[in-house]
Amino acid sequence: MRRQVWAASLLLGAAMAGSASAQLADRAAAGSNAFRVDIAVPEAPALLLTAGDANSLLRPSTVRDFSAAFSDFTDEEGRFTLPASFAVEIAPRLLFFGRGLTVQRYAGLPADIDIPVRKDSGAGLVYPAEPAANLVTRAWSTLRVSLATHRLEGQDQPTKIALGFRTSPINDADPRLNTNYRRAIRTLLAGRNRLNTEIAQNRCQIKPGLEPPAADAPMPPGYVPPSLDPGVALAQCLVAPAPVPPTPVQELIARRDAVQDSIVAARRAFAEDNWNQNTLEFAGAFSLAARDSTGRSPRPAEYAAWGTYTHPLASWAQGLLGARFRSARDTVSDERQAEWLLGGRLYMGRNNAKALVEAQLPLGDELDTQPYAGLGVEARILPELWATFSAGVERHDDARASRLVTRFSIRSGKPNLQQPEPTLAQRTP
Repeated sequence: MRRQVWAASLLLGAAMAGSASAQLADRAAAGSNAFRVDIAVPEAPALLLTAGDANSLLRPSTVRDFSAAFSDFTDEEGRFTLPASFAVEIAPRLLFFGRGLTVQRYAGLPADIDIPVRKDSGAGLVYPAEPAANLVTRAWSTLRVSLATHRLEGQDQPTKIALGFRTSPINDADPRLNTNYRRAIRTLLAGRNRLNTEIAQNRCQIKPGLEPPAADAPMPPGYVPPSLDPGVALAQCLVAPAPVPPTPVQELIARRDAVQDSIVAARRAFAEDNWNQNTLEFAGAFSLAARDSTGRSPRPAEYAAWGTYTHPLASWAQGLLGARFRSARDTVSDERQAEWLLGGRLYMGRNNAKALVEAQLPLGDELDTQPYAGLGVEARILPELWATFSAGVERHDDARASRLVTRFSIRSGKPNLQQPEPTLAQRTP
């Protein structure tokens, strides 16, 4: 009996050690919920290439581990219909390695660069100066890969499939790349973890350093071995906690909950205050066109490259300048044609809702892109669900006529439906 209890103690102790390691890693995990802010989900490069939208500028935004987009809700006559374009986009490093990836490594910085040092004078926390970031590491961290399809009505119409990628060497709207936010959240997470440890120790009366019972010691009749191991003590406390925690534990729980509320408030404030920050993004995509809706005999169709820069013009405004190079194969002559596109956009409002004004000008007349100017609105419908509606005019100089163009798209990040599995210390009521 005693041997069984001690074996269980070892297993629970190992589980505690693993949970403690996970808890320490969570202090600066790039995939932690503390670094997930709800800023507008942008279009994917693959989607823009397949859909052929009048709005051909690629807007930078924060890196999400997963996002999806639907576009072309209107036909050529402006009537609403089922979406003809669909795209998904993933950030490989964040999606597959986010929980074990620290924000320092994500940003291309040394692992311990954000560890605070307290001044003896009591003036607060002092952080070492950050060295130059490793741009190769940052490019890999912010890499996103997108896949999109575009179908046209009718069995004889071609179907497009596109693959795109993008990376953001500069993105002050990304909380993982924002020095001030990263340090503030690390301090809050460290404080929350310390309080979780104190709650576990006070509520479960854990006394580290106790010796295990002797394996060959005689056991009196009816003897029930006490929980001498910290792992066993904690497990028993969590399985059958007291109905009402002692007053000191209640105070610790209240302090921990206040810290958690501060983390949530910091996330919301960051999104509201930093949606329009400086970003620089480069992207590319290529597409294949199949003969019909079945996807038979795909052939290379187009490829494109984007460069976009955004800058805050005010606390309520953001300017965007971008360029795109596009090359497409003519379906009749099978010759390659290319063009450049220059454009700009102005966003006005707040993070959750904003108006936009945009214009674009193609350089070259080999492809069918036309000068365009329009207005629109972007709004958050639900958490991680964004919609954009715009309407504008395309000018056809050869026909001396203009055409009204409308566009409606819905984009979504991965919804935060449930909290991650808490550690043993975080399971305390």
